[in-house]
Amino acid sequence: MPSWHAAVEYFPQQVISSPAGGSKVVDYLPGFDGPLPFHLETGYIGVGESEEIQLFYYFVKSETNPKDDPVILWLSGEQGCSSLTGLVYEIGPLFFEAKMYNGTLPTLWLNEQPLTK
Repeated sequence: MPSWHAAVEYFPQQVISSPAGGSKVVDYLPGFDGPLPFHLETGYIGVGESEEIQLFYYFVKSETNPKDDPVILWLSGEQGCSSLTGLVYEIGPLFFEAKMYNGTLPTLWLNEQPLTK
Protein backbone atom coordinates (compact mmCIF):
# COMPACT_ATOMS: atom_id res chain seq x y z
CA MET A 1 0.00 0.00 0.00
CA PRO A 2 1.43 3.43 -0.87
CA SER A 3 2.39 5.54 2.13
CA TRP A 4 -0.05 8.28 1.18
CA HIS A 5 -2.99 6.01 2.09
CA ALA A 6 -1.83 5.99 5.70
CA ALA A 7 -1.01 9.69 5.58
CA VAL A 8 -4.46 10.65 4.32
CA GLU A 9 -5.91 8.93 7.38
CA TYR A 10 -3.32 10.31 9.85
CA PHE A 11 -2.75 13.87 8.59
CA PRO A 12 -6.25 15.30 9.29
CA GLN A 13 -6.18 13.90 12.83
CA GLN A 14 -3.04 15.94 13.53
CA VAL A 15 -4.53 19.26 12.50
CA ILE A 16 -8.12 18.92 13.71
CA SER A 17 -8.07 20.28 17.21
CA SER A 18 -10.56 23.11 17.17
CA PRO A 19 -14.26 23.04 17.95
CA ALA A 20 -16.92 23.55 15.31
CA GLY A 21 -16.79 27.08 13.95
CA GLY A 22 -13.22 27.58 15.17
CA SER A 23 -9.88 27.61 13.48
CA LYS A 24 -6.30 26.71 14.36
CA VAL A 25 -2.99 27.85 12.92
CA VAL A 26 -0.75 24.85 12.28
CA ASP A 27 2.97 25.51 12.71
CA TYR A 28 4.32 21.93 12.66
CA LEU A 29 3.29 18.68 10.97
CA PRO A 30 4.59 15.17 11.56
CA GLY A 31 6.83 14.16 8.68
CA PHE A 32 8.09 17.71 7.99
CA ASP A 33 11.44 18.71 9.47
CA GLY A 34 10.96 21.98 11.35
CA PRO A 35 8.28 24.66 11.39
CA LEU A 36 6.15 25.10 8.28
CA PRO A 37 7.52 27.92 6.07
CA PHE A 38 4.00 29.04 5.10
CA HIS A 39 0.77 29.94 6.90
CA LEU A 40 -1.56 26.93 7.30
CA GLU A 41 -4.89 27.25 9.07
CA THR A 42 -7.52 24.57 9.56
CA GLY A 43 -10.95 24.59 11.04
CA TYR A 44 -14.65 24.35 10.44
CA ILE A 45 -17.04 26.75 8.78
CA GLY A 46 -20.77 26.53 9.30
CA VAL A 47 -23.20 26.46 6.38
CA GLY A 48 -26.97 26.44 6.32
CA GLU A 49 -29.48 28.75 7.98
CA SER A 50 -28.31 27.80 11.46
CA GLU A 51 -24.82 26.73 10.41
CA GLU A 52 -25.97 23.21 11.26
CA ILE A 53 -23.57 21.74 8.72
CA GLN A 54 -19.89 22.08 9.55
CA LEU A 55 -17.37 21.80 6.73
CA PHE A 56 -13.70 21.20 7.48
CA TYR A 57 -11.17 23.34 5.60
CA TYR A 58 -7.46 23.82 5.02
CA PHE A 59 -6.43 27.43 4.33
CA VAL A 60 -2.97 28.18 2.97
CA LYS A 61 -2.20 31.89 2.69
CA SER A 62 -0.70 33.24 -0.51
CA GLU A 63 3.09 33.29 -0.36
CA THR A 64 3.40 36.22 -2.76
CA ASN A 65 0.85 38.97 -2.00
CA PRO A 66 -1.84 37.83 0.45
CA LYS A 67 -3.55 41.24 0.61
CA ASP A 68 -4.21 41.39 -3.14
CA ASP A 69 -4.12 37.79 -4.38
CA PRO A 70 -7.49 36.09 -4.91
CA VAL A 71 -8.66 33.28 -2.65
CA ILE A 72 -9.10 29.95 -4.44
CA LEU A 73 -11.70 27.48 -3.20
CA TRP A 74 -10.59 24.00 -4.24
CA LEU A 75 -13.19 21.23 -4.08
CA SER A 76 -12.18 17.74 -5.13
CA GLY A 77 -13.99 14.79 -6.56
CA GLU A 78 -17.24 13.29 -5.51
CA GLN A 79 -18.81 12.01 -2.34
CA GLY A 80 -16.16 10.31 -0.21
CA CYS A 81 -13.26 11.93 -2.08
CA SER A 82 -10.85 13.85 0.11
CA SER A 83 -9.59 17.31 -0.84
CA LEU A 84 -6.46 16.39 1.11
CA THR A 85 -5.29 14.38 -1.89
CA GLY A 86 -5.49 17.46 -4.11
CA LEU A 87 -3.78 19.55 -1.45
CA VAL A 88 -0.73 17.27 -1.12
CA TYR A 89 -0.45 15.97 -4.71
CA GLU A 90 -1.66 18.81 -6.90
CA ILE A 91 -1.87 22.37 -5.56
CA GLY A 92 -0.53 22.70 -2.03
CA PRO A 93 2.83 23.77 -0.62
CA LEU A 94 3.70 20.23 0.58
CA PHE A 95 3.67 16.80 -0.97
CA PHE A 96 4.12 13.31 0.42
CA GLU A 97 7.17 11.31 -0.54
CA ALA A 98 5.67 8.39 -2.47
CA LYS A 99 7.03 5.08 -1.18
CA MET A 100 5.54 1.75 -0.29
CA TYR A 101 3.97 1.84 3.17
CA ASN A 102 6.41 0.56 5.80
CA GLY A 103 4.47 1.34 8.98
CA THR A 104 5.86 4.84 9.48
CA LEU A 105 4.63 8.28 8.54
CA PRO A 106 5.62 9.52 5.11
CA THR A 107 8.06 12.36 4.72
CA LEU A 108 6.62 15.72 3.68
CA TRP A 109 8.54 17.82 1.13
CA LEU A 110 8.08 21.38 -0.10
CA ASN A 111 6.35 21.73 -3.44
CA GLU A 112 8.36 24.23 -5.48
CA GLN A 113 5.34 25.20 -7.62
CA PRO A 114 2.23 25.37 -5.40
CA LEU A 115 -0.76 27.54 -6.27
CA THR A 116 0.15 29.66 -3.24
CA LYS A 117 3.18 31.18 -5.05
